[in-house]
Amino acid sequence: MEKEGGEMLVVHMDSGLGNQMLDYAEYLSIQLSNPEQKCYLENLIYELPQKEGMISMWNGYELERIFGIKLPNVKELLKEEEWKEVLEYVEKSEFWKDNWNFSPHIIMAFEQQGIRLNNFGKVSGKLIENPTNLKEMLFCLRRYFFQTRVGYFIKRNMRNVLKEQIIKKMNQEYNLYRKYPQDSFVGHSLRFKNKGFGIEKIEEQLKKAFRFPPIEDERNL
Repeated sequence: MEKEGGEMLVVHMDSGLGNQMLDYAEYLSIQLSNPEQKCYLENLIYELPQKEGMISMWNGYELERIFGIKLPNVKELLKEEEWKEVLEYVEKSEFWKDNWNFSPHIIMAFEQQGIRLNNFGKVSGKLIENPTNLKEMLFCLRRYFFQTRVGYFIKRNMRNVLKEQIIKKMNQEYNLYRKYPQDSFVGHSLRFKNKGFGIEKIEEQLKKAFRFPPIEDERNL
């Protein structure tokens, strides 16, 4: 990180309100485990124009509008023109065509503005359109099989039977309360949607944060 010279973590957020709430819970767990570093929100995808193939951002960023949650945003470290260049770089990457693999492109966009970050963000595997060897062919066959009705039924029941073992393994591989190196891009694992990841450690903070404002309009009443 060259802009300020301090230690920082940049926490990614995207999608609709439900995922934003999960991301905020993860933001709190990261903040709790890394008190010596300042945590910044990164939610630039809400500022990109929607294009064919992109996942819908529904009503945009809503945590502040609905719950009044205000978080320091990495955008505030950059000048208006610098932020515009970040957005343009990420948009030109067309990451949504690479199975929503945004992390490397966001990292590079920030690096061009003097913010160098280690990449610990969620990285999706690249889609294999034309397999060239046996390993890639088997991978594609497995992926397509589990997208069929029979495959989905088998996958769902396997998950139910092995649920505790799967969650235990996931928790070992992705500890939501881990320590991160100085200046890292993190978050958006969405692991808190499952039990067993220690959300009870931040339960009181979440209960205070997720309170709806007074509902007065007739439709919502």
